[in-house]
Amino acid sequence: MALTACATTDGMPPAQSSGADDVPHATPSATISPTPDQGAGLIPAAPTGPVIEGGAPVNGEDSDQEFRLTIEANQDRYRAGQLIDVSAALSYLGPNAGVVVGGSGTGLVGFALERKEQPMLRIDPASTSDCRPYQMVRGVVAAHPFMKTGGFAEEDPLAAFYRAYFASSELRLPAGTWTISAVASFLGSADCDGPQHALNASVTVVVEP
Repeated sequence: MALTACATTDGMPPAQSSGADDVPHATPSATISPTPDQGAGLIPAAPTGPVIEGGAPVNGEDSDQEFRLTIEANQDRYRAGQLIDVSAALSYLGPNAGVVVGGSGTGLVGFALERKEQPMLRIDPASTSDCRPYQMVRGVVAAHPFMKTGGFAEEDPLAAFYRAYFASSELRLPAGTWTISAVASFLGSADCDGPQHALNASVTVVVEP
């Protein structure tokens, strides 16, 4: 099975690879088996109608004894193709003035998406296998803007959707009820052998046709 790993950042095109150590390790997206062309054109390049404004922000949170992960979408409803503003934040809650943790060079926080309506769509975050230190200070919240990483199989019937998704750093989605998750996975020491921390904070937004 051919697997394409993708990552996007603002102003940069997606990176694609067959799995070298310096690129994100990609997890195949969970899909169903629609007709071959069903994945094409699912992401509108612009809003399909009047944009929805003034919705209530939605927030999610997960924490353990030392760290807190939060995620926020600027509103709870959007038009298909409308720009969606999502960001996450990670903070240290422990007793020390600060701590150094170890995590992937792609960052401590990744983002996942899931839509359960047909055709079901899911994108999990991907990360490189390296480990580097990150300094965190108690009381200082580290912001993590939304960034796309993940992977898909080229023979996936919905590969056209995934290619369109990774072609832009902006988050625009087709109609449906979407769960957007921030996922943090890192080790509690600078030398990358401390206790593992795994946090997952989610919000649900509705994208109208």
